[in-house]
Amino acid sequence: MTGLDIIGNELGHLVTDAKIPEKGQEKGLTYEGEGYIIVRHEDTRVVKLALEKIVSTVRVHLG
Repeated sequence: MTGLDIIGNELGHLVTDAKIPEKGQEKGLTYEGEGYIIVRHEDTRVVKLALEKIVSTVRVHLG
């Protein structure tokens, strides 16, 4: 997995929960994915920008 260090440094104060896939973990059977990052802020615009940064930065490599 790449990009978590960037997200931690830039958005760590917004992250309330995260489940990070384990290296070598098999791909799940559903479309929901193998992990998640939850962010929270009182301003919806801040949350939207954080989610855009996460989606464009974090890359998961399973297998």
